[in-house]
Amino acid sequence: MQHLFEPVARPVAAGRFHRGPAVPVVFAVMLGVLIDRLSPLSLSTWLLVTACALFTGAMRFALRRRSASAALLLLSWASFGAAWHHWRWSCLAENDLSAWATDGGQLARLTAKVLQAPLILKNPDAAHTPWRAAERTMTVIECRALVSDTAPPQPVSGLARLMIEGRFDELSIGDVIEITGELVRPPTPANPGDFDSRGLLRTQGCIASSLPSRSKPCEL
Repeated sequence: MQHLFEPVARPVAAGRFHRGPAVPVVFAVMLGVLIDRLSPLSLSTWLLVTACALFTGAMRFALRRRSASAALLLLSWASFGAAWHHWRWSCLAENDLSAWATDGGQLARLTAKVLQAPLILKNPDAAHTPWRAAERTMTVIECRALVSDTAPPQPVSGLARLMIEGRFDELSIGDVIEITGELVRPPTPANPGDFDSRGLLRTQGCIASSLPSRSKPCEL
């Protein structure tokens, strides 16, 4: 006589769910980022809300009020996400290069360090636009000083996008260069729905662009 063995599935208790504590935390942080994006407050305000929510949540947890402590913990994560977004998006150093950049552009001479390998951009419509360069070189630089012939170099900080008319492969990551050209803010969308170049660069930390008036920057 042959006996067949079939394992019995472990019964699952009714009403029991798997818990994922990281999921509400992630959503709370995202909500905080969105709130600061739409209605920004100061960094100190967000940090104060975070500290108060953590302290009050700890007190509620000690009194065994778990629901209230969980809600306050999520509030602290949301305010922390808002504080992080505000620090990354709105807090700039006093000597940030964007203070000298304008929408129309102004001539400047600055010293900077190359942070990104140069990217060669080709003009797909070069045959019909002879007034535009067939190729452009783009990279990201870390600004260090504004240079003047009549005054000592003025220290600056911040990142900028460097655009060079023509092909320039000699740039390498870590090179310290001197650039003479227009210092301008990235353009805003001309019409609703257009590509937001300024917004994209700002998410990368670049609030200014430098457009050299000569094809090759001077390496120091």
